[in-house]
Amino acid sequence: MTRRQFASGWLRNRSAPVTLQDLGLRAAPSGEKIPGPAALSSARESSVPRTGPSGARHAPALGADSNGQPGPRLLPVYVNAYPGDWQDGLAAQLASAAWYVLGDELREQLGVATLDDLRRQLLPAPVGGVDADASLIRRLRNEHGLTTLFIFDQFDDYQLTHRARFLRDGRWISPATLEGENALWRVVAVELAARNLHCLVIIRRELFVGVNAVRFEQAETRSLKRVQPAFVTALLEQLVGADGEGAVIAHPEAGWDALKERLIGDLTVQGWVLPIQARSVFKGLIKLPYLSTGAYERRGGIDGLEARYIEDAVRAAVSAAGGSEGQALKLLLHLVDETDPDLPKARARRQCELGAASESRGLTRLLGVLRQEGVIRRQVGIGDGAAPEHQRPDAREPAWTLYHDYLARPILTAHRRADRWQRLLVDRLRAFNRAADWRGRWRALLSPLEQLRLIWPTLRGRVRWAGFRLW
Repeated sequence: MTRRQFASGWLRNRSAPVTLQDLGLRAAPSGEKIPGPAALSSARESSVPRTGPSGARHAPALGADSNGQPGPRLLPVYVNAYPGDWQDGLAAQLASAAWYVLGDELREQLGVATLDDLRRQLLPAPVGGVDADASLIRRLRNEHGLTTLFIFDQFDDYQLTHRARFLRDGRWISPATLEGENALWRVVAVELAARNLHCLVIIRRELFVGVNAVRFEQAETRSLKRVQPAFVTALLEQLVGADGEGAVIAHPEAGWDALKERLIGDLTVQGWVLPIQARSVFKGLIKLPYLSTGAYERRGGIDGLEARYIEDAVRAAVSAAGGSEGQALKLLLHLVDETDPDLPKARARRQCELGAASESRGLTRLLGVLRQEGVIRRQVGIGDGAAPEHQRPDAREPAWTLYHDYLARPILTAHRRADRWQRLLVDRLRAFNRAADWRGRWRALLSPLEQLRLIWPTLRGRVRWAGFRLW
């Protein structure tokens, strides 16, 4: 079984629709009201990947109630990117997602011929010219029994992109202010109150307070946690399952079955799997020459696949923006806090600081690609909220951090692989300084073999001895 076969299966399955059961939603029991904007606090350890699907087909029925009756039929409209204006740009994204979800047959029944028609009818108020009673959301409810569900994934990206509108003098705006200044959200609030629409807002835990701006009525809040290994196993089986073009993996018993069990075992910690780690490892799988435990172990196991994911992201960023991979890794290293070497974590840096660290001319493009690859993300500027906007000259300076604390360790591994001898000196000197007795200091010293191996990279200029000579 080759990496080409696995990659083929991965790419073919990316267009598969996602059902609401996949999102962990359920039907409301008989008599229970479904809340309006259902807000989910996305904890850092369960951040939703940016490489999610671009849309989802509607499920014919969403579970059943306690009496066995079918649950409500929902039409999920999934958005996870927010370019352009905070009103018209969001309206365009919702219309594009809805176009895919509706499909040709339902669009024909609704008389929607073009994307512009859909934009005018989906949420009429921002564009105008359509009676609100004839809006597409209400027609779907009245004529087809479908309740529209807007899914705003990575909602913090939307709020950070338009931070000046949402965060004023260190305070988040109220829903009433949002309704008064944004016609699209005003229509959303009206449709929520009429129970023609539901909203699912997914946001990071540290920015959860921002969801209050769209809390138009009482909402149900849930915190996303790690997933059970069984779900990851099912995902792997789906990705490599047979499709219309035949088996994705030839002779899985020759190595894939054993590797799959090994992967799930290595990914499972205390009975749970970290989704972003699973994503990184799955992407690294494509780079294996053969999907077998032998190839997996030779590439360093979980650590090796995670580092390869970072290396591929860096390579893509450098290819688009120029510069060297070493500079890009150096930039990422400035986003890692190594105060506790056993538990590295992410830290935020302003873009100007990263520019000085990386010396890359195409810094903006480099950061953009690394963001697309799911390695870094923008953050509210360092110190935001400490003073009014007009009193902070750096308030509009972008700040960046790692997409997840978990990525700190793979970045260190990738940097160590690219600059392993320099990292060896750093690690040994740190161990030497922290040693409690002479035995610990002795073990921290370089062995004769390591000293010999350092000669060639030193002659090639890959090892810098400044600060290490006395040691």
